[in-house]
Amino acid sequence: MAKRKRAADVIPPRLLKQIQKYYSGGYLRIPAVGNDERNRQIHKLRKKGLLHREIAEKMGISERTTYRVLNGNRRPDTNTET
Repeated sequence: MAKRKRAADVIPPRLLKQIQKYYSGGYLRIPAVGNDERNRQIHKLRKKGLLHREIAEKMGISERTTYRVLNGNRRPDTNTET
């Protein structure tokens, strides 16, 4: 798991104020850029019937990551077309 950082240390002040309008006082996880396409591919492979182990080998990721993605902990952005 990535090390937690203070938002004020990594986000410009104006942007931080905007974020605080929507969410403040708790932890906010910001996913890494680029994982949405990977996660969509994982879901597609599972729908084709591949096992978690097979998906992990094909995608070059851990089997644990496949479980996380497929169990809903890392869903692809549903606002984009597939």
